Amino acid sequence: MDRKALKEKLKNLSHAQNSKGELKVSMDDNRINYPADSIEPPDSTFLIFYFGKRESSGALENGIGFLIRRTATGKEITFPGNGGSTVVLIDNDEYYSPKNGTLTVNYDEGQNLAWGSFNIVMETDSNTIELKDGIFSIHEIK
Repeated sequence: MDRKALKEKLKNLSHAQNSKGELKVSMDDNRINYPADSIEPPDSTFLIFYFGKRESSGALENGIGFLIRRTATGKEITFPGNGGSTVVLIDNDEYYSPKNGTLTVNYDEGQNLAWGSFNIVMETDSNTIELKDGIFSIHEIK
């Protein structure tokens, strides 16, 4: 799935924050923290969640979104060659997709809880950003 398709899926997540958690990552050597925004209970194929900020209209602002194949949870995902899982970085209205790197996502369905780690180089047509030592945890508020 490309970054445009993931962008559309992320737009369709609930406009209300429904999650607790945090994502921490070094982005081009600056440490960034994003609050958990939303996690969508998985369908039979994908788990979708987002960390970051939204505009007052509900549109995504800056953050990181994940679309993970359920069969990939608990395993290392390598980019490129990701088997359908992807990540999108939204930074100053630019959408970045994975160029290379690794991601591990664990998932507890009973608690709708996802956690993991990553090191990924993200790219647009004209720019790259390195995400290093990323860790995250997100769970649904019930």
